[in-house]
Order: sequence, then C-alpha cells, then structure tokens
Amino acid sequence: MGTQKAINVLFRNLIILAFLFAMSNTIQGHGATHFNHAASLPLHDVNQFQHMTHNATLQPALSPWMAVLILYGTMFLMLGAQTALFLWKQRHKRSYELVTLIGLWLMPSLFSWHLNFWRFLSVWSLYSCITLYLLYCCTRPQLDVSMPRTVYSWFLGMHRACVVCGVVGYALLIFEVLGAGVMARHGRQPRIGMAMDLLWYGVYFGVLGRDAAEVASMCMVSSLSRRMNLRVNDCGVCGAELGDYSHLGDKDTVTETSVQLSCKHCFHDLCIRGWTIVGKKDMCPVCQEKVDLKSLYVDRPWETRNLTWIQMLDGVRYLVVWNPMIFSVMSLMFHIFTPHPATTPGAATHGQIRTSKHAM
Repeated sequence: MGTQKAINVLFRNLIILAFLFAMSNTIQGHGATHFNHAASLPLHDVNQFQHMTHNATLQPALSPWMAVLILYGTMFLMLGAQTALFLWKQRHKRSYELVTLIGLWLMPSLFSWHLNFWRFLSVWSLYSCITLYLLYCCTRPQLDVSMPRTVYSWFLGMHRACVVCGVVGYALLIFEVLGAGVMARHGRQPRIGMAMDLLWYGVYFGVLGRDAAEVASMCMVSSLSRRMNLRVNDCGVCGAELGDYSHLGDKDTVTETSVQLSCKHCFHDLCIRGWTIVGKKDMCPVCQEKVDLKSLYVDRPWETRNLTWIQMLDGVRYLVVWNPMIFSVMSLMFHIFTPHPATTPGAATHGQIRTSKHAM
C-alpha cells in the first residue's frame, strides 16, 4: 500500500514537471504577442501602451544562470513540497489532518473576503456557526445521549446536500460546455457561473463537512468507549433504545430500522451510516472491529456511489489548502531573484513628452 502511494506521488510530480517545461516553452513566444497587441488598441491608448513598453525596455535582462537557477528552484520546491507533505501524512497523520482542516476552513474565507465574495461568506458563516456549536457540544465532559445522533444527522444531511449540489453543478457545466445551454436560452446570458458555484459549494462543503465530522467522531469516541455495558437492544452509537427488534426475532413493532454488524453489535440505521460514511470510520464504534462497507450497503446499491464521491473529495483538499501556499512561496522567490524595472525620471515623463508632441 505504501509503495502504491509513493508511485502516485512520483507520477503527480512528473506531471508537474511536464507542466513547468510546457509553460517555459510558451513564455518564449509571449513577447511577440504582447507587442502585436498594439495594433488592436484605440488611438488614445497608443501613448499609454508606448509608455508601458518603454518602461519594459528599461528592465534589466535576466541572466542565463539566474534563469536556470529559478527553473531548478521551482522544480525543487514543487518536488520538495510534495515529498514533505507525503512524509508528514505518513508519520504524523493527526497533526497533518488538523493543520489541513484549519487551512481548509480559513483559506477560502480569506480569499473571499479579499475578493468581496459576500454570498459565499454568508453561507460559510452560517455553516461554521452550526458546525462549531456541534463540535463544542461534542467536547463536553457529560455527553448528552441524543448528541451523537444529532451530530451525525447534521453531517449526513449536509453530505447528501453537497452530493446533490455537486452533481447538479457538474451536469449544468457539461450542459454549457456542449453548447446545449446556448440553444436553450436563445441568446440570453450564459449561466455557467451558477454551475461553477454549485460545483464549488458541493465539493468544498463536502470536504469540510467530512473532516469536521471526523473531528466530532474522535471527540465522542472516548465517551462511547465507556458504554461497553450496553444492552442488546441499545444503539452502540447514541445509546438509545432500538425501536426495531427484528434482530431479536420480533417483527411486530418496527419504528426505525436497525443494523447488526458482523461483530453482533446493533445500531440505528442513521447512526451507523453517519458513523461510516460521514465520519470516515470503517470500524465498529463499540469493539473497534473492521467493518466491510460494501456489505453494509448491499441492500441499497445506490448509496455505494457515495464511496466514490468520498474518494474524489480527498483530492480537493490538496488543491484548496496546499497549492495556494506553494504558489505563494514561488511568487516570493520570483520577487526576490528576478530583476525589477528601473524607475528613472526619463521613464516617468516619456509618455507625457510623446503626448505633448501629438498635441502640437
């Protein structure tokens, strides 16, 4: 298993290297495109464009050894960051997940505040208030009997809502890309922004909800582990009495479906599904025995697709949290090692002199 993960990391690093080399080849032809852009400018913007190009000519040229140093420094940074994150996750998984959760929770909100995305900030604030309150309740010394059921009901409901938003957003995006949306609207404004919003909300809150649910699960595990003297008709997650006694042979009174695992412990259907799907737990809450999730959803094959959705969400965590940090370090490195344009009095007044000549 460890070898397979190492191969996946190496393959991802090779893709990043190929992308960097492709970008370096693309940048070589960018200068001609930049200067040819002057032909499409209006007449009153020509002077401003000449002023910009004149300042660009005053910028000192980048020496070949510095260009090579920056290229290899970028490659080393990308490979080093990937390797460091992989080793950190392998050796200190708890701290890695905690730091990732904090970054996942705060990073998009900071960017949204800077870019004035108030709608996302409103949804994020409402979600954060409810989730933080539930996490606070999970850390209380005396855990209420109904609290595990309330927590998993909230996270499972949010998980299903995120799946719906993600699927609808992805379908609308494909609908727009294929051109069917233009024919359906007859010239109205495109709605690709709504598709991207739904897809972003579904993916982001899906990842954040699963990580927060795992923290809630860890907080409640200590309290649940002390309930080893449960009766045979008590739920192993919430501790409440089971309303379904079919596992005991009584099929007359059925209020809520109960599930019996291979270890013979019984749970409410909603409780055990919240524990396994949302809380990312593949073990019994009581005896810590491994549970086969495929056998748990054998009677509901449509819910097994959630497992594929969960695996896809894990890849988003890297893009949201660690990519902005890596590119921020790269930007700082470019700012330090690349030469800056010189500011001279002649360069500052070059555009004004040329403008006065045209005025005369």
